[in-house]
Amino acid sequence: PSRQLTVFRDGIQVGGTPPPPPPPPPILAIPVNAFRGEYYDNQDFTNLKVRRIDAALNFNWGTGTPDASLQAESFTVRWEGYWDISAAGMYRFSATTDDGMRVWVDNASVIDAWVPQPATLYTKDVSLAAGRHYIKVDYFEQTGNAVAQVAWAYVGPPPVPLPTAAFTRTP
Repeated sequence: PSRQLTVFRDGIQVGGTPPPPPPPPPILAIPVNAFRGEYYDNQDFTNLKVRRIDAALNFNWGTGTPDASLQAESFTVRWEGYWDISAAGMYRFSATTDDGMRVWVDNASVIDAWVPQPATLYTKDVSLAAGRHYIKVDYFEQTGNAVAQVAWAYVGPPPVPLPTAAFTRTP
């Protein structure tokens, strides 16, 4: 096999074979009762820089970024996780976002606030069965402060449909 000599002058490569590009972030499985965060250095989810596990989505980065490899005014994040819900019932999902955010539960849209905006709170009540549920959150930062917060809480039993007899008149 042939060998090429790499020449450095003052710590800078000036000849030979260029070094290989850095490896992509490691693949992480979507966790249970946590989120896998994929952090992108643009607004179209195509320049993946960081993958990590986030225990919760409660971020206020101010005018900074979640990682030094991201630009402060132009990044996106996709979080995915499987979450165990212990009791069936109505759950209130809340999301505070600056700038845009979308939230899905079991692939159904729950919150769609995909617009540049100051920190704004959104809520939506969702009926969930007990068991494991897939939750996905997309987020983008465009300008100014960066806030991404998502939570949910049990608010009561699921609504009980009225029996058909309740809607019929008796003579």
